[in-house]
Amino acid sequence: MMKKMWGWVLALVALVLVVAGGLWFYQRHQQKAQAAAEAQTFKRVATRQQAAHARVEKVWVGGEQNFVKAGSGATLDAAAQDAKDFERQVKPYKRSTARYRRFAAAQKTLTTEIDTAKATLAATTAVNKLFAKKVITGDRVDTAQLVREETTEAKLKAVTPTAAAGSAAIQTAVADLTEVGEAQIKERATLAAAAKRVADGAAVRKGAKEADLKAFNKVVAGLRFKGLAAQYAALQKAVNTKLASLHTIKTISLDELRRRILVVALGGDALPTAKGGRLGFLDDSMDGYGFSGNTYKTTMNTLTFGGSFGPMPKQLLDVTVEINGDYRLSSGTSNAISGNLFKDVTSAQVAEIFGDPSKVVGPKDVTPDDLARMYQEAYPDYDAEQTDYDRPLSSEYVGASLMGSGTQYYVRYNKADAYIEVMNLTGMNDEGGWLYDGTLTRALWEK
Repeated sequence: MMKKMWGWVLALVALVLVVAGGLWFYQRHQQKAQAAAEAQTFKRVATRQQAAHARVEKVWVGGEQNFVKAGSGATLDAAAQDAKDFERQVKPYKRSTARYRRFAAAQKTLTTEIDTAKATLAATTAVNKLFAKKVITGDRVDTAQLVREETTEAKLKAVTPTAAAGSAAIQTAVADLTEVGEAQIKERATLAAAAKRVADGAAVRKGAKEADLKAFNKVVAGLRFKGLAAQYAALQKAVNTKLASLHTIKTISLDELRRRILVVALGGDALPTAKGGRLGFLDDSMDGYGFSGNTYKTTMNTLTFGGSFGPMPKQLLDVTVEINGDYRLSSGTSNAISGNLFKDVTSAQVAEIFGDPSKVVGPKDVTPDDLARMYQEAYPDYDAEQTDYDRPLSSEYVGASLMGSGTQYYVRYNKADAYIEVMNLTGMNDEGGWLYDGTLTRALWEK
């Protein structure tokens, strides 16, 4: 009985050993299989990571991580989906092993490149939509393009957060384009406001003020972005036409017209000379002179104030001025002077002409009494006793004889050239005759 029992025990022990050994061998096989599957998975994923990385690298223009090629969205989306799939495949083996750490480092690099490229592409697309034409093409940034009329500063600034996740190049480009766009929006608003003050559609509004017309042109001329004025081309033309119509030789006085002629005849900015000048022999009553339709014609000479022998005459000039102010001054066969009275002569120059700016100095009606009074006013130390009008005078002169303090003077006025001469009859002048008197002539011209 005991022998039989030990037999069963031994058999049972043998069976246990057999089963245990089988389980050990099975577990050992399973572990080897799992290790092989894990190694194969990481190897396969690493290969696919490299392939995805290579595809992402190709979306950059020129291989540099600056700008992303247009139409790369599908490639980047596919790469992002692959990256998610890699995570899913290695999830069962996610533990602290050298193999997983290598995968995680490569995965981080891949996802960072994908995210950077996607943000760069998104910012490029967004900023391009805000301008009339693409401002980023390939790796070229065109800051000369104009923003769309519906683009606002808020829309421009909204691109910045997207660009912040992109490449350094797209961040710089978006910052530059935002600055350009904001400046254009401000200029466009300023231009629109200036146009509104003068415009009735593409035409100039009736009653538009000259100052507003000039202000509109000033805004256009000062534009940093010249293309903004394109939509106002017709209005600008109408404004210039209107301004031209406000400045014709028929919209200014004859006195001012002659003064402008005087400025160019005396050399433009030779104002110290022009201050003492006057126009002589302007005769609009002669046939062929004065206004004929829209053209003004005359002959003239100039006298400049100065010198001890009276006003200095300049040569005789034939003058022609067209309605818009275009002038031609000529003398015989000499070279003509030409230009435009409104462009070549300023209001300040007109005002600088000697005497009352509202009047042209020319021959005046002067009597012997006028001469006596002017002399006594100019020389208060002279004690006049009488004025003699009996001395003979030519048709060219008005004269007077003054007695006082033992001295006698003859004073005469040149009616043609508008200047005064004096002769000392008591001691006779050293020059032996008439002397030009600048004091009296200036006093006459100022009246």
